[in-house]
Amino acid sequence: MTMALCQDGHTTQATDFCDQCGLPVVEAAPADTPSAAEPAVSVCPNCGAARPAGALFCESCGYDYTTGALPESDLRTELGLPPLPGAAPADKPPADETALEVKNWTVYDPEIAGRIALDNISFSARKGEIVGFAGLMGAGRTELFLSMMGVSSL
Repeated sequence: MTMALCQDGHTTQATDFCDQCGLPVVEAAPADTPSAAEPAVSVCPNCGAARPAGALFCESCGYDYTTGALPESDLRTELGLPPLPGAAPADKPPADETALEVKNWTVYDPEIAGRIALDNISFSARKGEIVGFAGLMGAGRTELFLSMMGVSSL
């Protein structure tokens, strides 16, 4: 019977997920059972996740096994850009702090006088939240943003 190891180092008979903890199986277990003194698989010194043989980086936390360094989580730092002033990330922005709110917004068609392109549009975005607008071509996304920026008439 073939045995495998999960990310936590449990030996399991399953080939996809561990029977004990439910984590994904990362590699086949060695044929002979290791003694209690030696570990079955090496682990990441940062997060304790199982390290597959030959892995250069920890898949869980990004720890670099070759240099012993953790990755920079800030894309600006990775690109060599200075951090933004006051850009220290908060653990969790307050759910009730609204950064942008639009209520009952009406947009007139910029090409046909008097024609309403969008009527009674309302939305809000909380601090730290990313909001996207989707729609088919001609749905009025561009007209909405142009009118909000004052480029087009309301």
